[in-house]
Amino acid sequence: MYGRRKTGRRRGKYDCKNIANIMKTLAYRGFIFKQTSKPF
Repeated sequence: MYGRRKTGRRRGKYDCKNIANIMKTLAYRGFIFKQTSKPF
């Protein structure tokens, strides 16, 4: 997805790394993130 390779086969921290990399790529391309829920 988005030219990135998955890092590892296990879930958990690898999933977090993958999601962070996708979000970083989207932000670099100009995507604006919006909060969709109330803060804690």
